[in-house]
Amino acid sequence: MPALWPQFIANVSNNITSQGYKDPGSIPPRDNIDSKNLNFQTPVYIPLVTPSGRRDFGEMVANEYIAAVKSMAMTHVGAVHTNNPAAEQILIKGYGEAFERLYRHHDLDLQDTKDKDGNIVKMGKESHPSYADFCPDPIEAPDPIEEQKKQDKKFDAFVHEKKSDNYWDLYKFRFFQFPCLTGEETQDELEKIFASRLLQQFENITNKNTKWEFYMWVACLGHHNYSNSSGFGGNWSGLPWPNINDKARSDISSAGYNWQHLADNVSTLCVDAIHEVHPEEEENTWNYFNTSHLRKRIQKDPTGSIVLPYELDCPLNQWKIQVAYDFEHDPPEYPSSKPKILTSNVIATFSWYPGLKSGNFSANSEGVITNAPKFTKSKNWVKSKFENTEWRDNWRKVPEGKLRQAGNSQNPQESLLEINPKSGGTIFKFQMWQALKEKEAADLCDEKEPDADIPFSFAEGDPYLEMGAITISYWYACLVKPFAPTTSAPPALIPPPLTGIYIPIYYGSAKRLGNNLRKAWNTGKSFSILPAPQPPALAVATAVAACYALHLLEFKLLYLGGIPTPAGPVPMVGFVPVVF
Repeated sequence: MPALWPQFIANVSNNITSQGYKDPGSIPPRDNIDSKNLNFQTPVYIPLVTPSGRRDFGEMVANEYIAAVKSMAMTHVGAVHTNNPAAEQILIKGYGEAFERLYRHHDLDLQDTKDKDGNIVKMGKESHPSYADFCPDPIEAPDPIEEQKKQDKKFDAFVHEKKSDNYWDLYKFRFFQFPCLTGEETQDELEKIFASRLLQQFENITNKNTKWEFYMWVACLGHHNYSNSSGFGGNWSGLPWPNINDKARSDISSAGYNWQHLADNVSTLCVDAIHEVHPEEEENTWNYFNTSHLRKRIQKDPTGSIVLPYELDCPLNQWKIQVAYDFEHDPPEYPSSKPKILTSNVIATFSWYPGLKSGNFSANSEGVITNAPKFTKSKNWVKSKFENTEWRDNWRKVPEGKLRQAGNSQNPQESLLEINPKSGGTIFKFQMWQALKEKEAADLCDEKEPDADIPFSFAEGDPYLEMGAITISYWYACLVKPFAPTTSAPPALIPPPLTGIYIPIYYGSAKRLGNNLRKAWNTGKSFSILPAPQPPALAVATAVAACYALHLLEFKLLYLGGIPTPAGPVPMVGFVPVVF
């Protein structure tokens, strides 16, 4: 369940209604009032020590806040808030002092002072905008799909901003993201999507020799140029589809597709689309694979843009790997969220990788191909190049030792931001970039928050702003375990191996919280005639609870956990997007 605000509202409301805090009483002592309150006749005022009913009230509020959030406030995946005695004392003593000073130094008059014609000559809380009733807009639960879109936009912005920055040293993936697959595509749709992804890549190639190498590979995906061969020396396996290993074949079949048609039709779609923008310009009497004629044709500037067989919603992004179905798949507890068709061997089969060509083209005088090159991608090759090099070392790698060191330090945020991003893969770099952005936003947040335009100054500072600062100090005092490490937070799916701790990046704006508390504690001024005490007390307590609830939504926490794989858990970090 979320933070226990109903209990907070009931208890604080009852405490206000009871009027049990008689010392210093209900009428604040002003400079021109002869107070009989013994607390204000104390010869020496000692902060955090001098007793008063107002201090007791403030400490009551702090204790009710702790009761509402401790073991109750939680992340979106259910990790509940934990704290420590030191953090509790910061909040309790700090709130006691803030309410004591608020009483001792008084505040704006409750009512406006008006002349005989009803014109305001001195504004009070009644009409002052800084003391207006706190009435926030309703909060809607975030849409997971929309939140993922926002995250994708952030990643795209990160790549755009840092792809040429040596400090971040972003890796350009060979096995980059496949576009917008759901796993429900028909055979025809899948063929066109795979082909369109490859054609996008071909169109972005500027080196002429590279374009030719790419063309040869894609033309050899199917069986067309192997069917009439005589064995290619007798040593090639898998004919007439030598470039698709057995695992890729079985994976495609297991996903419900025909692997022969997929290979043949993707190859044909790509070749035909390339030929359209690289048309025949002179007579060629030889089969196009046998001569330099086609090479010259493909290396010429295209006559226009390639028409993709399928309109892709996702643009080509070679800085984002396609996580394979079998990399992060540990059933039955942790089934992969990726489409079943996107296994590592399938992805590798339909991804171009340079430098793999063995053999040459040859044909007889009738144009029948007697030899064609092979592009070998064995299961061991896929594991080495895709799983180990790209996914493990350049995508999900994190500096485990440095993260643990940061988590155990007195200032985990500062220690985190000192880590060199080159020590991790793209995910870690992206999260570090987000952390820096959030830290920058936090530093600017209070500057942008408008000051309360109050026609007087509190002695020793504004108690309402002090409450905001104290509340945030309480959360920072919880160190790296503001929430229990027993529950996971995506993209990390399990607590180990980084133990599931949180590093706080941002605990909200102290000024915004303080200004909201000013409004919340002065809610209910519409009760101009003293009614039964319950309605205004309930209005105040409810407004204060809403203020605290909104503040929790501002939190930005970096979660250190892991992801399950068939080989065991691997480290992963990620932001917790919202706290309820």
